[in-house]
Amino acid sequence: MVSRTAHVEDVPARLARQVGIARRVTLHTMRHTFCTLALEAGVDVVTVQRQAGHANIETTTRYLHPTVARDRARMSGFRPVLPGPTAVRKLGAV
Repeated sequence: MVSRTAHVEDVPARLARQVGIARRVTLHTMRHTFCTLALEAGVDVVTVQRQAGHANIETTTRYLHPTVARDRARMSGFRPVLPGPTAVRKLGAV
């Protein structure tokens, strides 16, 4: 008989405990982290969908939420300097 500690589902939690991670770590947590980090690194959503084995792109787009929130936070202090009307007239746009 195989002991409970030999189940693949138990491996992430056991490894997390061994390195001092107090949070609950599961295979789902690892998949979620992989997808989120891949999207944040600029990997396109279709590639992440394929790597994660998602049949439906909708499943993969759920992982975009943290990325969108971080993008908003990064952009919150950004204020582009737009040219005034004089500069626009000189460029011939008006």
